Amino acid sequence: MQRFLLGDPSQVAVARREAVRIAQSTGFSEDDQARLAVVVTELSVNTIRHGGGGQMLFGRGVDDDGVQLEGLWLDKGPGMADPAACLRDGFSTAGTPGNGFGAVQRMSDGFDCYSRVGQGTAVLARLRPGHAGPSAGAGQASRGWAIGAIVVPKAGELVSGDSWAVRPDGRSLCCMMVDGLGHGPQAAEAAAVAVAQFEAATDIDPAAILERIHLAMRATRGGAVAVLAIDTEVGSVRFSGVGNIAGVLLSAGMRRMVSHNGTAGGIAQRIRAFDYPRPARAVAILHSDGLSANWTIDTYPGLASCDPTLIAGVLFRDQERGRDDAAVLVVKELAA
Repeated sequence: MQRFLLGDPSQVAVARREAVRIAQSTGFSEDDQARLAVVVTELSVNTIRHGGGGQMLFGRGVDDDGVQLEGLWLDKGPGMADPAACLRDGFSTAGTPGNGFGAVQRMSDGFDCYSRVGQGTAVLARLRPGHAGPSAGAGQASRGWAIGAIVVPKAGELVSGDSWAVRPDGRSLCCMMVDGLGHGPQAAEAAAVAVAQFEAATDIDPAAILERIHLAMRATRGGAVAVLAIDTEVGSVRFSGVGNIAGVLLSAGMRRMVSHNGTAGGIAQRIRAFDYPRPARAVAILHSDGLSANWTIDTYPGLASCDPTLIAGVLFRDQERGRDDAAVLVVKELAA
């Protein structure tokens, strides 16, 4: 995703112009581009006016219905005591008509919001060509799973050394995250090798997949890699990691998964998988060390029920270290 800082009105115009350019290159019609421009403008202005400034993350996504565009508006302002009330037409805390926030929801094909007093606000808007109408909490739907992800390069870099991939088949989901050592083009090349090996694998054994990735990455600078497999029939979660990719399971509480020290493509003395019970409707999260791992879900009441992309956005906003590429992947099983 591309990051746009939002601190003054001139930056709103930059964000809108670039978002429309991306929509044009994606094949959005002029009507859809105009709809997108309204959404970007309204939410960007709100971020400055009500949130005291923040950032917009914007980029393409793909689900079973085709191409879509996703935007996240993140601030650390005063937050909202009642986000649902703010979505009702006529509600305003700034002396305005109070119609913009609700209108944005109606113009979006996917919309979600998370806000806590004193913690700030995060808003997700998802748009597809044509306007099917608003929905919430769907994520990027892919064969029975909702998937949300954010990848943001280190400031000043054009490419990210962090990457991810998923392989859903309805019964199970296998997902992978890689953090190529360092940052820049060589880190991105290492990550691309890991993604290619993961996508070429035919099984869902995390240790076997990680071993395959480890061997292939020897021709690169290497990196940290984690592979997670969720089997809904067996009711298990298997996790195998080398390096500092964080793996977390959320359900009634929070469980951190175990990864071994080492570097895929370099020194990895032990590659093995750990088994965990799969809680019903668990949320699985992988993130690179571009985010601090010192967070707890208790800080975010209700966040686990939000759209996966919004979950990723809130964690990115609050836990980004700011000195490296950053990636967050969130997966949830869709209700049958």
